[in-house]
Amino acid sequence: MSTILLLGNGRLGSSVLDQLVPRFPDWNYVIVSRSQDSANMRLNLSRYVFSQWGLHPSIQHITSNLTDVERISEVISLTNPDIVFNATTPFPWWRISELPGDLSQMADAAGPGMWAALDVLLPSLATKAVGQSGVSPVHVNACYPDLTNAFLKGAPGAPLVGIGNISNLIPGFRLAYAAEWGIDPSSIDVRFVGHHYTSLNAPSTDKATPAPFLLEIKSVERELQISGPSAEPFQVLRKWALRTRGEAGQAVTTGSASTVLAAFMSGKDGQFHCPGALGLPGGYPVRISAGKEVSLDLPKNLDANTAQLINEKAQFFDGTQAVDSSGVIPTLASLEAQEMIVGFNTPKVTIENCIEYANEMLTVLNGRYKLGLGTV
Repeated sequence: MSTILLLGNGRLGSSVLDQLVPRFPDWNYVIVSRSQDSANMRLNLSRYVFSQWGLHPSIQHITSNLTDVERISEVISLTNPDIVFNATTPFPWWRISELPGDLSQMADAAGPGMWAALDVLLPSLATKAVGQSGVSPVHVNACYPDLTNAFLKGAPGAPLVGIGNISNLIPGFRLAYAAEWGIDPSSIDVRFVGHHYTSLNAPSTDKATPAPFLLEIKSVERELQISGPSAEPFQVLRKWALRTRGEAGQAVTTGSASTVLAAFMSGKDGQFHCPGALGLPGGYPVRISAGKEVSLDLPKNLDANTAQLINEKAQFFDGTQAVDSSGVIPTLASLEAQEMIVGFNTPKVTIENCIEYANEMLTVLNGRYKLGLGTV
């Protein structure tokens, strides 16, 4: 029996499980999280729904914390999963809104680069556990993969792809341009190279946002290529396919995750969009083969180096000056926001200092703003 191991049983992990089981009821699902009691309650909720559909899948829960790398590595070794999906984060994005109003706005303006130490922390521990396990599952990371996957590139057990972010735009473009052109959505082919910044901000305004991107939309009879910054595609999206956003909008992220995971589970070849693909910064169209291999599937006349350069320029607007396996350098705006919100800054986040920086941030966020976040 094939096995998928899900790290985290929160909003994303649980929702992904709920979408995967009906499609792949014969797989073995292993869920790892910190609390046995809360996991049992949430998993039983899923089991109730599955039972209503006549499904009684193999679902196991293992209590552990990602900070216990040796234990997680042992779990991976013993369960020998085909896929590991990391759905953990110490600081969910929606908690930023709980900061006092002006500070919340400052954090949003600075971009997630200011939280790099928190974002890379658990993915780096998951990567270390996979690397030490002695098995070679496909590792899919959900925690800000535009940045974290680039940070972890080349490490043993590093994520192969991420989910969400730019992939959340693809259904909107497909629906919007199908309506604009008066054709069936299934006949629309989309390829988009861009960063989290664009997926987060561009759908909210009719004005052009500053980050570069490249979008290709094709049908049998028409072809369109737009090089951003440009408001044009988002004006079409807002005209025809505006959707609920915020926490409720995370349903689209769940759909992205389950779609990418299903590609690896089904063994069928297909075209998708993934942030952090192959350890590259930002997001790209990719092809996932029946053999679980991933390759870039870029717009016409765009080479891999140029695609990467687009996202390296775009990440600045997300608060990141540079990221690679040596570390993450936040922008000046990120460093200034850190000083205001947590009272110190992180000039360069590395694999050696990310735990210390993350704990300092969590301590301040809990002590100063009473967020009640878990510490590491």
